[in-house]
Amino acid sequence: MKTVNKFFFIVTLALLFGTLSACHSTGDIPVITDHQHTYGEWKNVKEATCLCPGEKHRICSECKDIQIEMFSATSHDFYDHVCKLCSTEANEYWYDESETEFHIGNLEDLRGVAKLVNNGTDFKGKTIILSNDIDLLYRQWIPIGTREHPFRGTFDGNEKTLTNLTINEKTDYEYKGLFGVNEGTIKNLNINNSNIRLASGKYVGSVAALCVGGNITNVKVTENDIFLSGIIDSYIGGLVGAATNNSIIEGCGISGGTLKIQSGKAKIGGLVGMCDSSIVSHSYVNTEQMITSKLASYGGLVGYNVNSDISNCYVQNKINAVITISEIGGLIGYNKDSTVENSYARVDFSNTRNVIILIESVNLGDAALRPTKKYIGGLIGQNENSTVSSCFTRGDHFISASETKYGAIIAEADDSEVIDCYYSGHLSTRGDVIETTGIGELTTGNLIRENEMGWPEEIWSFDTNMPTLK
Repeated sequence: MKTVNKFFFIVTLALLFGTLSACHSTGDIPVITDHQHTYGEWKNVKEATCLCPGEKHRICSECKDIQIEMFSATSHDFYDHVCKLCSTEANEYWYDESETEFHIGNLEDLRGVAKLVNNGTDFKGKTIILSNDIDLLYRQWIPIGTREHPFRGTFDGNEKTLTNLTINEKTDYEYKGLFGVNEGTIKNLNINNSNIRLASGKYVGSVAALCVGGNITNVKVTENDIFLSGIIDSYIGGLVGAATNNSIIEGCGISGGTLKIQSGKAKIGGLVGMCDSSIVSHSYVNTEQMITSKLASYGGLVGYNVNSDISNCYVQNKINAVITISEIGGLIGYNKDSTVENSYARVDFSNTRNVIILIESVNLGDAALRPTKKYIGGLIGQNENSTVSSCFTRGDHFISASETKYGAIIAEADDSEVIDCYYSGHLSTRGDVIETTGIGELTTGNLIRENEMGWPEEIWSFDTNMPTLK
């Protein structure tokens, strides 16, 4: 009893006159010390689930004291609209068929949109409005809309942000993106830190895999990482895999992140993989792109563009492309029966056998190309029966290849009009490269910076070295 009283007496003195610590103690009785704990990094020892919170620890490096913190339970881990842990279903109970406008603000409600649409509720004539930013928590995403049941309503992001969109091989859908198949309107949405990693899928895009007669307006994607391997006969875009049937892509942008693709026959674009009978305007791409493909059409903005209009767009990319028997363009890979105006590509083409080292050493805007039997254009690879006006490309180009046709602006132009188009930079070649720099005229930076090309100043800003969209 006396020992116990002595112990509590010492503890009381420690609380009054000093700091009680297990550090530097001897025997069974703690001593007073001025030592401060030196804790290491927090480490998760128990992951949070929808059923229980997680737990993390950190340890003092001197006395091994352990601090413990609990963190909140996460949202549900859905698969086919049902949580794998607790069997909770995606929330669709907010939907009332008699209403035309719905506000949703959490992950379960957003999952409910996918469940409703994929089961036949197309939302035609109805509007869904995001009321909050939503963290998708890196959980496997089920795309909204299928070929049989497309989305036909209006999805208004209300300038909110979706983060941590994740799509991988566990998705049993051919159309892979936030939206699988869109025939409606997606607008005013931000997507940040999306991750798409696949070895299959015919249509892939972070916002919509396939857009059929739909509109995508004012959608910005930042830090978007797409890694695809083994893809064959596919349509791949940073924003949209394929846009067809009078779709409109307007006021959209991709910045940051990477697009890394190893594929067979493919149409690949930094913004849109294939654009058929559609419009792309007031949009941009600024990201890193690494493409390894056979029989591919690749463009910094659009890979394959047919019967479509592109205007007021730009690309500033770091590109490494290893493509055979294909078309490569800083803005568009293959362009047919289309118009392109008031647009530019800032890309430096170069070639090296060790593309990995080059990728590590190049500056923003550089590109590494190892081509055979291709068309390489600073702006457009191959141009057929199309009009290209008031465009420019800028960059120092080094091409080492065989059986390759090169153009500072357009490599091959058949039955086409090229009006008031310019380039700046230098070209050096090695191998069987045919130079076609006669398409367009050499210019100086003043023509661009001082807007002597007459681009609409209500759309473009000329305050920096290269024009940007307002």
